[in-house]
Amino acid sequence: MIDQLASEKQKGFYHIMHYTKGGATADIDRLEKHPFDLLKTPTEYILFCPIFFIVGSPGYPESSNQGFAKILRNCFAGAQPNFLDFYLRIISAECIENNSGKHHIFYEIGFGDMIYICHGGTDFSGGGKCSKESMDCIFNFLSSLYNKEIKKEKIPYSESKPCLTKLGLC
Repeated sequence: MIDQLASEKQKGFYHIMHYTKGGATADIDRLEKHPFDLLKTPTEYILFCPIFFIVGSPGYPESSNQGFAKILRNCFAGAQPNFLDFYLRIISAECIENNSGKHHIFYEIGFGDMIYICHGGTDFSGGGKCSKESMDCIFNFLSSLYNKEIKKEKIPYSESKPCLTKLGLC
């Protein structure tokens, strides 16, 4: 069990290092509100009116994950005390009607009043699924390193379609 946990941490660390090669910046766009209207943000972590950012380019999970890893690296590198008080959330947004079991996966981390959201892949396609597995490793790494629970949300198609359409994923 300890070897398996160490192996999972190594995978998460590897993915952060792999994705942060190159430049120090990431493409981010500010959003007016949470893309899925999730106001269920764990309030104990929000200090002010939250500012939402979408990281990378939805539909291109590999580059989005790279940008997200750079944000994480920059946030944790200086590790101000308020950056150690954060939450992790994985959002599974159903992308086809009738409970197809196919989802776009979004990864969210919130620090104080800044909330970063990344389209990290899918649970059904080749490249999208590989990107999802990489982000799962990163979130599991952060969860185990900082002893943080990963909150999970499932968004039904009727609620996810407007957001996915706006992001060009539907």
